[in-house]
Amino acid sequence: MKTLPFILIAAILCSLAVPAAAANDSCDKSYLLQITLAKAGAAVPAVQVVYGSPPLPDSGTLKGTVLSADGGTLSSFSLPDPRVQFGDVMLVSEDGTNRTKLAGTQSVEDHADLVVMFPYTAEATAFTLHDASGTLLASVDLTKAEDKATWDCTAGWGVATPRASAPVTTTQAAPVDPIIPAIAIGALAVAGGLLKRRQR
Repeated sequence: MKTLPFILIAAILCSLAVPAAAANDSCDKSYLLQITLAKAGAAVPAVQVVYGSPPLPDSGTLKGTVLSADGGTLSSFSLPDPRVQFGDVMLVSEDGTNRTKLAGTQSVEDHADLVVMFPYTAEATAFTLHDASGTLLASVDLTKAEDKATWDCTAGWGVATPRASAPVTTTQAAPVDPIIPAIAIGALAVAGGLLKRRQR
């Protein structure tokens, strides 16, 4: 009968080990576009519908717009221009001491790839991309998107929508009812009493 306390403790621990809740939005559908920006014009190598949530909004000089069949705007958002590149360069002094310092640099490239992801909606038919001056850079026909979200997605398989106020997580701890610790303490006390009686 000495195993009784251990059985009770194990049962209590199992009752507290509730499976963590899975993310609910990892099986949401999104459009995923790859747009190549070049001097000769824009190309669109990939237009797909995939499972997953888009990242947090990011500011930039490009403007993306999702349009409906009648030309109305369903949503719009800004995007950073991938052609604008930032980096560092080591500068050598000209005073003969050969001292160096690190300086920031910025350049504008002629060619760059842009990946755009935004929530799927059946009403969306087109996506347009404009620069800061309002010039149309690319227009994408969303009705011809390749559907990659045809398999049976299980909630929690991927990454949930990032939250600005908290770290990105795919699971969360299950809530514990306040009565469970009280029951656990009571059960431990009973088990301890039985063990003392057996030892006598």
